[in-house]
Amino acid sequence: MLRRVIGFIAFAVTSLSFLGFILMLNQQIAYTVIVILIIIPTLFGLFRHWFECTDCKDLSKRFVFDKAKFYIFIAAFASVIITWFMNHTMGLGAFIANGTVGLIAATLFPPALAGTTYAASFVGMSGTGVLPTIGSAVLGGIVVGIVLVFTAEIYAGIGGKGGTTAALSAQITRILLSILK
Repeated sequence: MLRRVIGFIAFAVTSLSFLGFILMLNQQIAYTVIVILIIIPTLFGLFRHWFECTDCKDLSKRFVFDKAKFYIFIAAFASVIITWFMNHTMGLGAFIANGTVGLIAATLFPPALAGTTYAASFVGMSGTGVLPTIGSAVLGGIVVGIVLVFTAEIYAGIGGKGGTTAALSAQITRILLSILK
């Protein structure tokens, strides 16, 4: 349960911080009203999902790093590196690189693994200000692989998890890179 709560908090803070930054940077009242109209249902959804994540019925379930989670980690790791390489080294751009990785994953993998592979490739779309080298992309691949493995059931089936996972992973990678400097 602790893993689910930590994952929930990480995803909630990531998504709410984006909305908060939009609200702070906004200069027009009409846009502020629109953002507030987005924030209100988001808060209700997070409140409802909090109870799903903290439901005590499944306390007996323990985290097991099984074959499926191993495949998720490897696919996520590889997709970040491939996307970053296609984006920056080959110069194809973020959208072509991400789309290519997504199409390959959809063709080769079962749907659940293809989805996580595609979501992880969002990290590889990061600019060189976030992931400046292939080494930083390797670190980003490790981070997103760990995040995906440990938060598989959090927000499962809810739209936006891929982008939120990528944003969270990219921010964790940026923090780790700044610490390692």
